[in-house]
Amino acid sequence: MSRQFILGVGVLVVACFAGLAIWQVLLLERAGLPSYDPQAGQSLKKPAVQSNSGIQNPAAPRPGPNRGAETNCSPFQWKQVEAEDYRSFLANLRKIGCPEQTIRDIISADLVQSFGPKRSEALAKRYEGFKYWSATQKDSAARAEFERKRREVDGEMNWAMKELLGEEYIPPTTSQEWKLAELDQQLSFLTPEKRNAVRNLMIGYTEIDQQVRALASSQNLSESSANRLQILDSYDRKREELRNLLTPEEFQTVEMSTSWTADNLRRGAVKFNPTREEFQVLFQEWQTYDEMLARVYASGQHDPGTLQEPLQENLRQRLGEQRAQEFWDTWWK
Repeated sequence: MSRQFILGVGVLVVACFAGLAIWQVLLLERAGLPSYDPQAGQSLKKPAVQSNSGIQNPAAPRPGPNRGAETNCSPFQWKQVEAEDYRSFLANLRKIGCPEQTIRDIISADLVQSFGPKRSEALAKRYEGFKYWSATQKDSAARAEFERKRREVDGEMNWAMKELLGEEYIPPTTSQEWKLAELDQQLSFLTPEKRNAVRNLMIGYTEIDQQVRALASSQNLSESSANRLQILDSYDRKREELRNLLTPEEFQTVEMSTSWTADNLRRGAVKFNPTREEFQVLFQEWQTYDEMLARVYASGQHDPGTLQEPLQENLRQRLGEQRAQEFWDTWWK
């Protein structure tokens, strides 16, 4: 293989990468890609163009969707690929010789982002008037309606992907996109700078939070003891990093708004309907109990059956005998 041939292939690869990147920038500028502003409380919709197949096409692709993909497209002019609908765009990409996997990466990432406003709109409705201590039937109804809307939005997106890329195509998960949009809502009380920093940190520790939650429920005991202890170390590190970003008051509000312990309380205490002060007491005591359980299971021990006794006694002292009894009588009922 000649040196000139290798050099030529390299030039084509670079040209295709650069071409696709510039194409995305042009479309972003042309479409005026909006974003959700949590403080404004509304979703800004992108202009949509009707495609030949009836798929709504907000022509604003996600930046850099084809990371790591092989790209050996032929040299091209912008007018060869730019199009207002997905089907024409697909055909143009194929004409310049881009591999099918690269095309799929571009189209699927584009569609994931194009449904961003719908995700933000669904979550804005879910968290409308949200209070972290709100454990009510109204909050339960809002949660159920959101889950229905989430399935609807993902179903519409997945249908569009299969319509464009074939029935055999497996759409990517959108769990992280939903979580990011949810954190924007839950953290709306923070300044934009702090909100972004906290959101990014929490997304990075999503798996750790899930593993600690599973530990507290004795669900991932198949992990080695060393791995379980490492999970707890990471969890502690996450909380320390979070404290360094926030004031003590902000830290507590973030914990009571976003943590799995708080979510569990909001789901289980609906009939108890706690006040703000009562929820704070419940959260402080229950988070201590959850973390105690996680550490017991992480060390290879078993719940002796007495770990909940301090929780019950503390709630009696802090809530009063009557309200503590009401809490236990209505828990998850």
